[in-house]
Amino acid sequence: MESPERSEIKVFDYDHGTRDSGVRRYVWLAEYDYVLIFQKKKKALFWVTAYYLDSEGGRKDLSKRYEKKALKYRDRLLRRSLSSFYLHW
Repeated sequence: MESPERSEIKVFDYDHGTRDSGVRRYVWLAEYDYVLIFQKKKKALFWVTAYYLDSEGGRKDLSKRYEKKALKYRDRLLRRSLSSFYLHW
């Protein structure tokens, strides 16, 4: 998901698995190579860390995670809109 007002801000949730840390929310300031990470717990977000992306490998990894989540999000929206269309048809 991108901020409608600021396209350089990319927000997505990434599941690290229950053994590790669960679901974390990433706020990626792409133009500034800066990432903020929050831990989801119940109905709140807690700040975990923030860091500067200083390598191309780090940017590629984050970009892959973002694209994977963005693709799932778009697919889910499409399925919802199609099911809504068929319900009203």
